[in-house]
Amino acid sequence: MVRILHVVGTMDLGGAETFIMNLYRKIDREKVQFDFLCHNRIEAKYTDEILSMGGKMYMVEGISHVGFLKYEKSLYNFFKSHPEYQVVHSHQNDLNGLILKQAARAGVKVRVSHSHTEYHYKSFQRKALFAFFKYNVNRYTTDAFACSKPSGNMLYTGKLKKNFDVIYNGIDTNRFAYSAEKGQTIKDEFNLSNGPIIGHVGRFAPVKNHTFIIDIFNEFLKLYPNAKLVLVGTGDTLVQTKDKVKTLGIEKSILFLGLRTDVDSILSAINIFLFPSIHEGLPLSVVEAQCSGLKVITSDTISEDTVITDLITRMPLSCSAKQWAEKLDELYVNSKSVDRSIYANVVNNAGFGSKQIAKTLVDRYLKKL
Repeated sequence: MVRILHVVGTMDLGGAETFIMNLYRKIDREKVQFDFLCHNRIEAKYTDEILSMGGKMYMVEGISHVGFLKYEKSLYNFFKSHPEYQVVHSHQNDLNGLILKQAARAGVKVRVSHSHTEYHYKSFQRKALFAFFKYNVNRYTTDAFACSKPSGNMLYTGKLKKNFDVIYNGIDTNRFAYSAEKGQTIKDEFNLSNGPIIGHVGRFAPVKNHTFIIDIFNEFLKLYPNAKLVLVGTGDTLVQTKDKVKTLGIEKSILFLGLRTDVDSILSAINIFLFPSIHEGLPLSVVEAQCSGLKVITSDTISEDTVITDLITRMPLSCSAKQWAEKLDELYVNSKSVDRSIYANVVNNAGFGSKQIAKTLVDRYLKKL
């Protein structure tokens, strides 16, 4: 059995982490086992499940906690003291450069960089730091993956840019297939029986554009006063978002559900999925929403690789909140004629089923060794 070390942030319910877990559950663990090097803490939402499946978990303090030099030293010491890991798969985007540099110094044979997002930095300092990290990514990576073509094109150069593999953010399509029964359970739990239900799943961070989500929904309420907005996730901009909702006086129309393990059921309960992110790689939640047969409205800055089905509508962020709300209205009316039950097969056949992606990835690991 080969043990693969995945370098991650923390194994909470984030997009990249959920993607890894979707694969982990499907791999042949007699051939391959996943272990995890986490930043700052081991305890997280997926910790117990990882340990129950035989995975090991380690911790290194992040660069923002200990500084550049100590971070590099701790990475090198870890890889040097764990020679059993000859495949290191890093999911830290541009920071992969520092991680894989130290893995190379310690003699790790296969060093995989995985790009999970696009990169849009405004400050000169952050652009300069990204250029440095990017240089190291391209120098020390042996195998390059990305969740979409744009996310790969922005991180990789030269030979890697020509040869990186797009590894789709796979999901358990059976789990996320539309279920009226599961949806009704959520509606009963939160008293969502009347009016349109708009939903969003994502961490509360500036890139997810929750401020604009609230503006759009505030305009939508003028068309449907009994509408509800369901927000799943937590993060740095949660308090700011709640403050805006309070200022607008629409608290009774919005549900903040925090981190949930039943996103599949929540998707079956809602009518339209709203996702006006400023930029993304290939967001897992948009794949899940399509699997559930939901009409989805996204910003046109998100990779076109996200368009798996005919359920996606793309809108410019330059359009007003009122224009987005009018499009929501149009999609809500049209959604009533959609057969949501067919889309799990569509998403699976498009190559987004986690079982087939897991097999492809395991074959790649074993071939490299």
